[in-house]
Amino acid sequence: MRRNYFYREDLQVELTQLQLEEEDEKERFLEGSALFEQKPENLFEIGLDYRISENLGSKHKRLVPGYVVLEITGNICRISPILYPEFRGKGYWKEARELLLERIFKGSFFTEENGRRVPYRIDRVEIGTTVVTKEEFLQTYYKDDIYVVMYAYYSDWTIYGYFTRKSDAEKYCTAHPEMDLTVETLHCLDHKQDLSKVSVKYQYLVRFRLHDKTWCLDPSFQSEEAGEPEAVGEKTSRYVIEMGPDPENPRWIRIKVTLERADRSIAEKTAQDLFYQYLNFCENHPNHKSAADFLSQL
Repeated sequence: MRRNYFYREDLQVELTQLQLEEEDEKERFLEGSALFEQKPENLFEIGLDYRISENLGSKHKRLVPGYVVLEITGNICRISPILYPEFRGKGYWKEARELLLERIFKGSFFTEENGRRVPYRIDRVEIGTTVVTKEEFLQTYYKDDIYVVMYAYYSDWTIYGYFTRKSDAEKYCTAHPEMDLTVETLHCLDHKQDLSKVSVKYQYLVRFRLHDKTWCLDPSFQSEEAGEPEAVGEKTSRYVIEMGPDPENPRWIRIKVTLERADRSIAEKTAQDLFYQYLNFCENHPNHKSAADFLSQL
């Protein structure tokens, strides 16, 4: 076992197993093992990689507050952490510990067998004198499912709320027989996939309408139909121009604007600037082909 990575939205915990026989790790192994009374066999360096505020450009701050010894026997994992004095009492180990426990108990802690990565099957963790079982941890910190109380009839769906225990959700439905409620189970997707490198963009719809031979922003569309922005992926086109009902003689033009952050006022201003640039480009005769030519030059 060499490295295990554990992710949270703003934190990556990295456990790097150090080997005495590895030349580039020897100094770190000796430094870390000197902190323990007995020479450890399985020594891991704790690395904490914090994602700082987006206002700072999603910068990262990496800390190595200390080391941890992991001993795994059967289904039991013993954890012995030691932090450098300047990192003690500041919550660094607490954050690493909770994320580490979650991964251990959720089967996301790996070893190597015959060249393959396979998960450990741990149901009990001992940290000093503290013992945490898998059942206790999941009941306290982590819920796999929620139980949604809802009314559903064809396309008519109304969600009233949810419970973390199915029995309570069923009791609620029983207590309100006149509402014809049902219980649906929804699975929690937290930490099922590493999303740390996935970025989201926001696509807004802004429509312009031809009125008395003059193009103007369509306020009724913005208030009634535009709705919330759609979350889209990185590869989504920054601008899209659509026309209707006849693309060769449109009565309305809709522009899709994709932004790095959710802000409708910026989207509308951007769409207006783009729209009037396009009208100038097509000499006030918009059609599908000229729109494609215009966008290709941006």
